[in-house]
Amino acid sequence: AAPAAPASANWVEIFHSLPSWKKCYLQTRPYIADGENKTPFPTPAELRASKSTQLSTAGHVREGFRVYRSAAMSFPCEISFTNGTNSGVDNNFGSNYVVFGPGRWVVSSGECRRVGDADLGACVQASRVGDKHVQVVFRADLWKQAYVHCKVGDADWTEAPGVKMTKMPAGLWTFEAVGGKMECAFNDGGEHWDSNATMNYHIGMCGKYQVGGGEVKYISPADKDLRK
Repeated sequence: AAPAAPASANWVEIFHSLPSWKKCYLQTRPYIADGENKTPFPTPAELRASKSTQLSTAGHVREGFRVYRSAAMSFPCEISFTNGTNSGVDNNFGSNYVVFGPGRWVVSSGECRRVGDADLGACVQASRVGDKHVQVVFRADLWKQAYVHCKVGDADWTEAPGVKMTKMPAGLWTFEAVGGKMECAFNDGGEHWDSNATMNYHIGMCGKYQVGGGEVKYISPADKDLRK
């Protein structure tokens, strides 16, 4: 099984937006408030080789953004961004940015600001790199049957009404598939649908989610990933 996630208080999320870049890497070094910082940032070649600080897509959280998540960063930390080449850099015009502690940070328009606590569910997912399944749990107390009409990963949409879901106690239904993302809507095999007001529900990472009523909430890793 994948390792347990570090405690929530340790997590940092750093969001950054330069959609024109094909890739984005985080450069870090200890922050020195007074005097010259002589510690060099890792080079673009070193970052490309390790891939450990490459930001992942975060469009499902904030359109056009990527995110880096870690529970091992030391604070305060001076940061910069590169696209993996010597010419593509966002270093706040030479001043760099500073992350002072755990939480959710957004770097945009020359500013690095803390906007809240890190999303523990998303951080747990980021720590479970070996997971392969996405699972949805949907509540429909009055339905005799439930179907999920979905597109998993890059596969085609299922034919309506979709795949019949497995009944659980307390009016819940579940469906699990191999894939890291899913777009879906639910129905009873007839005229009753929950399609999030025709916008569908969007899931961007592996895991188990409570879906319905216009919301997607992370619960835990998917059942099959917990059993492996």
